[in-house]
Amino acid sequence: SSARSFSLAVVDCLQRFVQREGKSNDTTIRERVGISLLNFCKKHVPLIQKWSQEKLSVCKYIKQHLPADESIDVIPFGSVAQGLCGQDSDLDICFQAPRYFDSFPHSDEANGFSSTDKESHFLKNKILPRLDGIVDEVREIFSTAIPILRCSIPSS
Repeated sequence: SSARSFSLAVVDCLQRFVQREGKSNDTTIRERVGISLLNFCKKHVPLIQKWSQEKLSVCKYIKQHLPADESIDVIPFGSVAQGLCGQDSDLDICFQAPRYFDSFPHSDEANGFSSTDKESHFLKNKILPRLDGIVDEVREIFSTAIPILRCSIPSS
């Protein structure tokens, strides 16, 4: 992707200048890297901000369409939340819903549910229906302490 995280841009620039200039004066390399990074930022930061805002709007949409009485936190994280995403970056969202899990049926029928079963039930019944038409693909991640969705969002 043409828009990369800032740290990758620094590494790329340093490698290019060192390869081209060999043992050039450190000050010259720093000045050239600074100018190169400034140009990179001028070109890409507005795009990265636009992509981040578009992707983060999905979290706002989900939150607005959840029942207010259920107290579900919708928390973006990863490159999108840090403002370092590319156009094709996935949006990672974690969900905290203590009231939902506390109120999960405690009947004999529900006693056999693992925490992963409960998380899957929560995501499939409370969250995924609200994503229809606004994400291309959703992947559930259960290898974490709280439910996470990784969403592929169509580029605009």
